[in-house]
Amino acid sequence: MSGSGFLSVDPAAAERAAVACRAQIARVDEHLRAVRALVDPQFGACALGRGLNEKFAGKRVAPDGLIAQLEQARTGLDAAARHFEATAMAYRDNEEDAVRALRISGDLGLA
Repeated sequence: MSGSGFLSVDPAAAERAAVACRAQIARVDEHLRAVRALVDPQFGACALGRGLNEKFAGKRVAPDGLIAQLEQARTGLDAAARHFEATAMAYRDNEEDAVRALRISGDLGLA
């Protein structure tokens, strides 16, 4: 918050936050590739072996498994990065519009 009670965002800070999100996305993508490349273990054809096969495979591919959780994290990071990028762009556009308006009115002595 600024002293006037309005929220103020430094566009450079928003851009740095977006870059940090994109870096984390790259790390999540590395983990996703590694997890997707895993071969499900084979504990045998008996009932116990099949149960273990399903248990370990489920930890990876179940709707709440590791892949789903990594994809959810990636989606959240991407949304945050896009939000930060849009915020930075909007603030820069507003600043440029204000400078243009002041130049046109001669308030900066540049007209």
